[in-house]
Amino acid sequence: MLRVTDMNKEPWVEWRDVPHCEIADSQYAKYRLHIGDILVSRMADPGKAAIVEESVEAVFASYLIRLNRTVEADSYFLFYTLRSDQYLAYAEGATGGTVQANMNAQVITAAEIVIPPENLRAQFGESVRPMRQKIVGNLQHNRALAALRDALLPQLMSGDLRLIEAEAKVDEVMAG
Repeated sequence: MLRVTDMNKEPWVEWRDVPHCEIADSQYAKYRLHIGDILVSRMADPGKAAIVEESVEAVFASYLIRLNRTVEADSYFLFYTLRSDQYLAYAEGATGGTVQANMNAQVITAAEIVIPPENLRAQFGESVRPMRQKIVGNLQHNRALAALRDALLPQLMSGDLRLIEAEAKVDEVMAG
């Protein structure tokens, strides 16, 4: 279940840190995340945005708002717009609440943004997509290496695995 805390650290989601939860099939269908989904926090850190860039079996917490988009390239445009200084200033100024800062969906979506023509948004998406795909690829590679480290280190420390065997396993992961 994606939470605000999973969106705060970096401009990507580190899925290995996102907790698991039980959810009914009917609710899963309604709240399931899809590649290209944009989520905006309405509580805790109002206005904070995240984009789903990996195919994951996950849902989002109730204090997040999912913004629908009709064109995949628009996801990146919207994501970066929501991370801009201008939008974050808007979110800070529009935040209410006396105990905990919050925004509702109407306030989040009422922000006035300049939307360039479709061809420029498409060019933006084409420019950004390879960089974002590289980030996702690096994250996946880091997860694989971390899992391998966690599996091999106890075996190396106990003497059940020789260094040369561990190096071969690392080479396999690096190649694949």
